Amino acid sequence: MNNLSSRYYWGILYTLLLITTLAYSYGTNVVSAFHNNFVTISYILVLFVIFVISCKRTVINREAYLYLGLIPIIYLGIYLGVYLSGADESVIWMPDSYRVHLLQSQSLLHRWNLLKLPATLDERYLSFHFVSAIVFSLFGVNIYSGGVILFIGKLLTGVFIYKFARKLFDSQIAAVALLVYILVPTVLFYSIVFYKEVYVHLFVIMVYYFAYEIFYLNKMRAAIPLLLSLLLLFNERFYLASFFIANFVVFSIFYTKNRLRFVMLMLSVIGGVGVFYFFKEDILNLHSWRNSYNGYSDINRKWNIEIPYCLAFVKILFTPFFTLNKFKLFHNFSYLLIWGSFINQVVILMMVGGGVKMIKKDLKTIIFIFTPFICFLLLFAYVGPAQGRLRDSFYPIISIFAAGFLFEIKRIRALINFN
Repeated sequence: MNNLSSRYYWGILYTLLLITTLAYSYGTNVVSAFHNNFVTISYILVLFVIFVISCKRTVINREAYLYLGLIPIIYLGIYLGVYLSGADESVIWMPDSYRVHLLQSQSLLHRWNLLKLPATLDERYLSFHFVSAIVFSLFGVNIYSGGVILFIGKLLTGVFIYKFARKLFDSQIAAVALLVYILVPTVLFYSIVFYKEVYVHLFVIMVYYFAYEIFYLNKMRAAIPLLLSLLLLFNERFYLASFFIANFVVFSIFYTKNRLRFVMLMLSVIGGVGVFYFFKEDILNLHSWRNSYNGYSDINRKWNIEIPYCLAFVKILFTPFFTLNKFKLFHNFSYLLIWGSFINQVVILMMVGGGVKMIKKDLKTIIFIFTPFICFLLLFAYVGPAQGRLRDSFYPIISIFAAGFLFEIKRIRALINFN
């Protein structure tokens, strides 16, 4: 494709996404709940069309990074639509995110003048709160500053997804993995509402990326970034960091050389002791943890705590599911979770297919990548099978292997047509 037609392609793609995102954001905040179904479904269909058209295009390395441009386009459309609609800030700062994240970020902002840390920390501040405090100090405490915070995390996550997928596969699959992560509606929802999820995604993919550089490319200079990534993840979701640490211990014993094995074992043991020391009450009291995750008003204990474990495992893997009661509980952008559930489940199925297919080719890499994810699923099938948002901590990996499976299907179809 020549430069002129390439410019037309990207110009049309960006323009289409901006206009439809703006129309969706404006519409979902001014129409009735009933009509919001049509607005949301229409937008999801546009995202699907963009995905299909983009997947059919052969992407060269330089152009693949242009898909990152979809991220600022989406944020611009969403927040401009909110502004023009005159919607209340609660569409972005929902009650749970307001209580947990916004108030903590403001508390840190008032106690931290960006020159030194507070003398005493009587609350637990997450890594996300420090980023929020910096941006809020520069641009003020408002939903648009919140959009900047989320945009930074989303963009960095996209960069690492592309870089890691290119190491595992190639630039074509990496570009599609990036598209999956950007356009899947359920992930999109948690990217535009003030949750910490995009930063959890970022820290998870950073851990994978730097660990891969150490274990596979023997780049010991990645040890410091890996340790930093683990600390950031530990501060957000300690159990995820513990799964990675356990995985590194096993991987170091069976798959690494003596020098690397010693370094990684030492780091892993220190990290494991730290996780247990700070979170031993949660680790040793899973029953209380389980009651906490299933104590929300919108969670039916009968369909979470009382179902067989094997069904709970399937539920945590594929949640959220389409149910009619959600139309009473959800509103505005939350409809992305209702109608986007179908697309999410297809992506999960493709991820499973991509992982199974790769077992025959590279079992070592499958163990390296999927062990933390499987550990999470095994734990939360018991603790909280409805916690799809927490499962999505691994969506960067889900996106990569779903993209890999999609290209495997294309390869098989090409072989059939050739024969």
